[in-house]
Amino acid sequence: QRTIPKLVTKVVSPVEEIRRVAINAVTHFVHPTISEVAKPCLDQFHQNLLGLVTKDKSVRVLVAACQAFTALLESCSPTLRRYFKETFTVMTRLLAHEDNLVAYNAANWWCALMSADNPKKDWFASGNSSTLVRGALGNALKSQLKGLVPMLLKGMAYSQDELAAMGTDEKDAHVPDRQQDVFPRHACSERKGFTAKSMESTQDQGDPQWSLRKSCAQSLDNLSHIVGADLLPVLLPLINKLLNHEDWSRRESAILALGAVAGGCSAGIEKNLEQIFTYLLNLSRDQRALIRRIACWTLSRYAEYFIKADD
Repeated sequence: QRTIPKLVTKVVSPVEEIRRVAINAVTHFVHPTISEVAKPCLDQFHQNLLGLVTKDKSVRVLVAACQAFTALLESCSPTLRRYFKETFTVMTRLLAHEDNLVAYNAANWWCALMSADNPKKDWFASGNSSTLVRGALGNALKSQLKGLVPMLLKGMAYSQDELAAMGTDEKDAHVPDRQQDVFPRHACSERKGFTAKSMESTQDQGDPQWSLRKSCAQSLDNLSHIVGADLLPVLLPLINKLLNHEDWSRRESAILALGAVAGGCSAGIEKNLEQIFTYLLNLSRDQRALIRRIACWTLSRYAEYFIKADD
């Protein structure tokens, strides 16, 4: 009972290592069964984190802060509901951080927040109606779309390290594709929820590492199911711009984004199905394997709607 309040005060220590250790220590105590005596400390902890991440330059401290925010999220902390606007703002900023590890941990927070399977239903609205709460969460997210969506798209591009590890940053249209060449390296093949504990162990066929790219893609997928067609006025202009980008990896991320929102935004995209089909079919013959791969995957995401359109 005395330990947690003392640790919370150390979160704003002028010493970097003390800040990091204090954040990690308090995070260890953040869970749904935290004692009533310790609960008031969570409010001060949340406030200290919000103040800290706006000015702290330490990557290690910022990573610890992101993980603490995720713990608060998963523990149903009422502080998220109380400070959701401030928290959304700082987590969007951290998603745009130049350090990949900070951005990765921030993306995991967004992924957990918008997870379809997330059982925490009392942040934004009172009562037991999941529809009411999902609607309240959707309204909260709609106010953040202009800042959040560009950062998710940025995170969906392959990093140079990923491209180097795959060894596929070459034009290879003259080489026949193997079966594994057309399996997409993106988010998960099925929409599912993730928590901080499960993210590190998540594995996907052909790519065992959960990554910034996957987390952002899954977040965009989840976001499309929450806000629906309201996402499109923000997303589509960004996708159109990226499809003409001189960097092929940014074009690839735009195709991934188009596929990621197929489930949640299909009604809004329906009028453009013929154009999308033709465009993706052409991309399936692109000179780069990763473009061909993601084009085929995106085509599969819209296959049901193509068939309905023909009927």
